[in-house]
Amino acid sequence: MNEVAKFLAEKGDYTLRLNYNLDKDSIVIDAGGYKGWFAENIYNKYKCNVYVFEPVKEYYDLIVNKFKGNSKIKVFHYGLGGLTQSLKINLQGDGTSVHTTNGKFTGTELIKVVNILDCLNELKLEKVDLLKLNIEGEEYSLLEAVIKNNELKRFSDIQIQFHNFIDKAEERRDSIRKTLSKDFTLEYDFKFVWEGWKKIIK
Repeated sequence: MNEVAKFLAEKGDYTLRLNYNLDKDSIVIDAGGYKGWFAENIYNKYKCNVYVFEPVKEYYDLIVNKFKGNSKIKVFHYGLGGLTQSLKINLQGDGTSVHTTNGKFTGTELIKVVNILDCLNELKLEKVDLLKLNIEGEEYSLLEAVIKNNELKRFSDIQIQFHNFIDKAEERRDSIRKTLSKDFTLEYDFKFVWEGWKKIIK
C-alpha cells in the first residue's frame, strides 16, 4: 500500500489533521488555503483564530466569500515562504505551484510570497499553536528560513505536506526533519503526503 492509500485508510484528513489541543484562543496558520476546507474544519471543531494565506486570486476570493462575517478567520492575499518576492505561478487546481513545469495548466498568474517571519512579526503573532503547510514546494524555503533564524520555538504543532517535485527534495526534507526531531515529536508520518510534529514540552 502506498503512502497516499495508507493516509486515506486512516481517514487522515478527518482524524490526524484535525486532532490538536486547541481552543477558542488558539492561533492557527493555514498556509495554502486553496478553497478553505482546512480552515473551515479546524474552526468548526475548536472555534479557534485562523489566519489563511492564499496567493491565487480565484481561491482567495472564494475563501473571502466563504468566511464573510466570521471575524475569527482572517484571509490574506499572498503566500508564505522563506523569501519575500513576486513569482509566476502555474495554475493547476490543487496542484497549483511556482515549482512545477509539467502538467496541464489552465494559465499563469503573478503572485506575492512573503517571508513567514516578517509576516508573523507584522501581525504580532509571537506564538502559533498550529502551523499547517501545503504550499506546493515553498515549504522547504519557509522551514529552512525558520530554522536558520532559530524561530521553531514559535510553533507548538507543525503539519506539513512535503512535495517531491523540488530539486533535492529528499535531502532537504531529511535535513529539516533532523532539526525538527531535536525539539518536536513526530506524531504521524506519511512520506510526501502529510506529517505532523508536536513540540516537546521541556
